Amino acid sequence: MVITPKQRQIAYRCPECGNAIFGLIGKFALKANLLRIKCDCDKSSALDISNTNDGKIRLSVPCLFCKQNHNYVV
Repeated sequence: MVITPKQRQIAYRCPECGNAIFGLIGKFALKANLLRIKCDCDKSSALDISNTNDGKIRLSVPCLFCKQNHNYVV
């Protein structure tokens, strides 16, 4: 019997090329200090996921409109 860990999918739209970028996130991947999901285009925008000291998750998401990263804490 093979046990597969639960995984969630996260997505964002690249502000440079407009492609939807998908990535799988598992429980063990979030234990790392930083998880980065990058676009393959020339500008290489990236969604960064990191853990905070108080056990929350910080998302740094590239914006389609202003092309700056916006931070969200979950």
